[in-house]
Amino acid sequence: MPRWLTHVVVGIIYHPPDANNRRMTDHILNTIDHISRAHPNSGVAVVGDFNRLPDGPLRNYPLRQVVRGSTRKSALLDKIYTNMSEWYKLPTIIGQLGSSDHRAVLMHPTGRGVSGAARNVNWGASPLLLPSSPPLPLFSPLPFNRGPGV
Repeated sequence: MPRWLTHVVVGIIYHPPDANNRRMTDHILNTIDHISRAHPNSGVAVVGDFNRLPDGPLRNYPLRQVVRGSTRKSALLDKIYTNMSEWYKLPTIIGQLGSSDHRAVLMHPTGRGVSGAARNVNWGASPLLLPSSPPLPLFSPLPFNRGPGV
């Protein structure tokens, strides 16, 4: 990752098929706005099962949807929206894992922007894990009503 990138934020989404599209889109964008104001040089990846959520507002953020191909039957439901697409190869769609009826999506870094040898990171000494440094806010759960009888 380039040196100017100070944080990487990953949001994991499940948008039920019958959920309120506007409410979910507003929640995602408001959360990204909140994090971007606190950490303006952040990389963002919003990943998950979006079902039929209209993605115009996410692409206008601007986030790029990088998954190509179907992930459940002939539909593309599992997506990755990111502002870091230039540092990753196009995702690979592999088979289903466990009892899921969705195919899994993998992303691999391109290696661009990486210089020198890889180094080990001692997570125990990371300033992000010390009590004096609060963790980054994460995507909070958005309650949804699955409907009667569910």
